[in-house]
Amino acid sequence: MKRRVLLLLVLLCVACRPPRVPHATYLLDKPALPGYEHTLDHARLIAGWNEAAYTRGMATYRNACYSCHGDTEQPGSISNSRRFWQEPFRNGADPYALYQTLTRGFGLMPPQVRLTPREKYDVIHFLREEFLTPLGISQYRLAKDIGVPQTRIGEIIAGRRGVSADTALRFAKYFGTSELFWMNLQLAYDAAIARDSLRAVLPRIQPCVRNG
Repeated sequence: MKRRVLLLLVLLCVACRPPRVPHATYLLDKPALPGYEHTLDHARLIAGWNEAAYTRGMATYRNACYSCHGDTEQPGSISNSRRFWQEPFRNGADPYALYQTLTRGFGLMPPQVRLTPREKYDVIHFLREEFLTPLGISQYRLAKDIGVPQTRIGEIIAGRRGVSADTALRFAKYFGTSELFWMNLQLAYDAAIARDSLRAVLPRIQPCVRNG
């Protein structure tokens, strides 16, 4: 009798136990995305990166990411969380790929559904500047060290602004080169852009022939 009661109790516990949840795949399917995700202007958000975006991204990282991932000085609380400064990104490190990872998870992390598109791109800006930039020199750090707005550095890198004499002098002092090195790089870049835009015109121009 006791054995039958014990067996019934075991069966009852098994029947009432919640079903086992399989290991989370962390993938938010496209149909589950908010409508605005399908028409988002990613290029505009990336083009808007500046010092303010970096500062906002730093705050978002501290509030939403730091406890799990940590930084170069303090390890995160989750041992297998991505160490951005050491490990490659499985889904790509370009801004759009990182945005998709934050948004959909891709089996790497829980989708960050509470972050707005701007917040996600702000934290991506911070991650790239702080942890992914070659030589460990971020746009923010370079701008701060040479005493110019970060927007100036960002616009130069994006090709929307040239290297002026002022910037060339600052770069020369910072990197231990001559100012002509940077100005000649800018001249070479400008000439390449002009040559490309005139590729249909230059062949029609005939060299000047001097008489005598």
